[in-house]
Amino acid sequence: MRPFSALAAVCTATVIGLGVLPAEAASPPKISPKISVRIPTVVGYTSQHAASARVDTIGFRFKGGLPGTFSARYIPRSQVRNEPSDLRIFIPGKSWVLVQFTPAMAHNDQGKVTAPVRFRPENTTNVIIAQRTEDFEGHVSYIIGLRQKQPPAPVHPTIFADGSKILVNIPTK
Repeated sequence: MRPFSALAAVCTATVIGLGVLPAEAASPPKISPKISVRIPTVVGYTSQHAASARVDTIGFRFKGGLPGTFSARYIPRSQVRNEPSDLRIFIPGKSWVLVQFTPAMAHNDQGKVTAPVRFRPENTTNVIIAQRTEDFEGHVSYIIGLRQKQPPAPVHPTIFADGSKILVNIPTK
């Protein structure tokens, strides 16, 4: 027996013998059955135009609760990228809104997609397309391409929870 192994054996025997650790602590831990963790899952979308409020609303429907964190902000063309690869992608528009959800996923436990990768709302005046750019390690992102240029600050998209949906209001002219 090598000196280090002998020292380890003596220390283990001493700790167990003194009752500091129960004898079963020296044995390997038992594997528990599979534990299911519910992560909010994007399962669809809604869209509408509210002329009186001058906004297009894109709603992301979730199953299994809502993400703890969500945000929406304008981004420049240089940030229209696919995550996590960071490759530039083409999404039509004159301006873009990045929408992010964490923790969230857009697929089920078997890897099957649960929400559209891209969609073109037919009943909006400013939104051209929304495209998912990330569904990786608990993060889901969409980039929304817009017909109109980004309005000057302080105008910005707003985002809020409503039941099982997260709604993004995007200003229109």
